[in-house]
Amino acid sequence: MGKNAIALFYCSDGFNPFHHIISQGSYSIWAQSSLILNLPHQLRSKTGTTLLLGLISGPRAPKKLNKYNEVIVNELVQLKEGLATSCSHCTVNDINHPLRQDTTFPSGATEDEVVIKRSTEDEKAEARYLDRLLLEKRQQG
Repeated sequence: MGKNAIALFYCSDGFNPFHHIISQGSYSIWAQSSLILNLPHQLRSKTGTTLLLGLISGPRAPKKLNKYNEVIVNELVQLKEGLATSCSHCTVNDINHPLRQDTTFPSGATEDEVVIKRSTEDEKAEARYLDRLLLEKRQQG
């Protein structure tokens, strides 16, 4: 699988959130979750490292869980093949702009050149929106 492979543990389990209310009848929610086995043992089952892959709700347990698992497998295959992603910092073409000089990235380095130029206004608007959300989150602490 290669040195960059991520080993996942998959689990699916259901429960009735309304078990204490008799008048609600039967209902179930099935959670599909995963643990990253590449993490150290003491971190694997921490809340922050558990991946919620899906929730299935309905009047009873799903009869065929495989159709829900197929969606997850297809998305994992797509991740393996790679996804086109974008960086909100790339919308700024000025090398001296504060976003380009941000050293809070894991590398701690600043950007020396504009690597990707945005081609559509939608991409630029989305990037500005994401930057605004990040700034608001930082200001709120």
